[in-house]
Amino acid sequence: MTKKLLIGIKEYGEADFNHCLNALYAQQCDFDWFVVHKQPNKLAHQLVYGTYSMHHDAYLGFVSCDADMCLYPNIIQKWQQKLQNDSNISIIKAVLNDYLMDDTIPGIHCFANNCQFYDYPDNLIPDVDPIYSGRNEYEYEPAGDHMKYCDINQSYRFGMHRMTKILQSDRQKPDLTAAMVEWSILMKVYFAYKLDANELRLFALMGALDVYNAKGDNLKYIYNHNYPDIAKARVPELLQIPREKITQMVNHYYKNIIMMASQVGTHLNNPPAFKHNPQNRNPRPFDLPPQLIPKIHQKHELINYTRP
Repeated sequence: MTKKLLIGIKEYGEADFNHCLNALYAQQCDFDWFVVHKQPNKLAHQLVYGTYSMHHDAYLGFVSCDADMCLYPNIIQKWQQKLQNDSNISIIKAVLNDYLMDDTIPGIHCFANNCQFYDYPDNLIPDVDPIYSGRNEYEYEPAGDHMKYCDINQSYRFGMHRMTKILQSDRQKPDLTAAMVEWSILMKVYFAYKLDANELRLFALMGALDVYNAKGDNLKYIYNHNYPDIAKARVPELLQIPREKITQMVNHYYKNIIMMASQVGTHLNNPPAFKHNPQNRNPRPFDLPPQLIPKIHQKHELINYTRP
C-alpha cells in the first residue's frame, strides 16, 4: 500500500483555523493529520516534530503547517508525487502569499521520511532543519495563503515575532542571517502599509515597535512569555488609543528606515543577553509529555473537527 503524508498543524487561536482545515479537506489526495493546540512556541514545535518522529516509518513524509496557512487544492498531491518519484529529495521548501507583506514569504516545508528530527536547544528559533542525506527542492510558486483571514491579535503577534527574531535579546551571539531575513519581512509589511494603510498592517508594525522599545524586565518578559498571551493583554489597550495617535507613533519610528536599521545593527552587536543561550547544534531525542501528544486523524475527520 502506498504510504501517505502526515500533516501537523500548530494552532493558538488563529482566526484562519477553520479556513486552514477547509483548505486541507479540499486537497486532492488522502493523508493523515493532527493538531497541537495552544502550546508555547517551543513546546508546540517539539510536539509537532516529536509526534511525527514517533510514527516516522508509517508515512511517506511530513508537512509542518501553521493554523494561519491555507494550502491550494493540489499542493499535498503534488508533494506526495514528488517524494514518490524521487527518493533523493529530503525537503521541499515552498513559499506562501502573505497578506500583511503583500508578497511571498518562506514558511512551509514538506519533509521526506529520510529526514530525522531531533530536539534542538533553541527557544526562540526552534524551526531548524532535520538531519538528512538528500537534497532540498525549492518551489517559488506559492503553495497557499498566509494570514489571509487574520485578525488584529494575530497581526500584532506577527510583528512581535518578527522583532524578537531580529533583536534576539535572549542570546549572547545573535544569528545575523536570521535577523536580516526577519528585517526584510518587517520592511515589506511597512512598504505594504504605506500603499494600503489598513488596521491589520498597522497593528503588525505596532507589535514590532512594542518589542523594539521594550527595555530591561519588560523585554525579558516578552521573551519568556507566549506572544498570544501578551497580545491578548496589549491589543485591547491599543484599541483604546485613537488610531491617529498609533499611526503617528508608527510613522515616527518607521519613517527613517536607515536610522532604525542602524539602531538594530548596534543592538545586534551588543545584545542585552539576559539569559545565556549556547545555540549549540547538539541534537537530543524528543521527551514529550504523554498527556500532550496529539491524536492522529484521518482526512475525513476534518469535516466535523472543532477547536477544543
